[in-house]
Amino acid sequence: MNSTTIPSGPVSGPLGLQMQWLAQPTLSALSRYRPELETFFVLAMYSPFLVQTFSFSSAKLSRARGYPYLPMLVHIFMGPLYVLRYHARYAALRSWPKPDTTDLVLFTLFNVSSFFLELRRSRSPYSTAVIRSGFQAAILMHGVIFAVSWLGGKDAALFRSSVKFINWFAWFRLTERALPVLDPRLGQVKNFATKLELTMVLSASLAVWEAGVPGGLPLIVGMVSTVLLGERVLAKMLMK
Repeated sequence: MNSTTIPSGPVSGPLGLQMQWLAQPTLSALSRYRPELETFFVLAMYSPFLVQTFSFSSAKLSRARGYPYLPMLVHIFMGPLYVLRYHARYAALRSWPKPDTTDLVLFTLFNVSSFFLELRRSRSPYSTAVIRSGFQAAILMHGVIFAVSWLGGKDAALFRSSVKFINWFAWFRLTERALPVLDPRLGQVKNFATKLELTMVLSASLAVWEAGVPGGLPLIVGMVSTVLLGERVLAKMLMK
């Protein structure tokens, strides 16, 4: 069934036919302009946070926050380039593109820089075991998705998932802002770590769902649990 076919439903007869006739142009337009609509959606999600993010391209600010400058610079530019390049190719081809060598380079730089930034961020006093495990599992999962896409005949669907997974950037920040509105207690300084833990769990679930990773939710839960367990086992071994 293509994207403009309307399945049969409870509304039938002349009214049902009229509704189908009215809906057909809308569905056809949505299908025709889907690449542009997806690009607009990404820009709308990212735009509230870009000014603050790109402020870290300043060496002074990056180092003041305790982050290594070069990995930060690579991270904040490679991610958006990777995403925007995908959507530009999608709009040009009118079909899901496959990864090429440029995508491989952009993704590798982004993922490796994520790893180095996580090493620094994990030393934060607010970095609980759940938060550390969540970020580490997400970086690992993201790498696996792209690797399987690249090694599996440059699979377009998995490549698309690896691109959309970066939308976690926005989901995390949107969730972080929404939680104190839903529960004012999460806006208190003493509950900051709890807010981050909830943000991690909820935003990662949203990102995996949007990315359409096969078995994504059980997979990310399993990976976080494995990393969390591994960290505890390692800590006990080092204490002996």
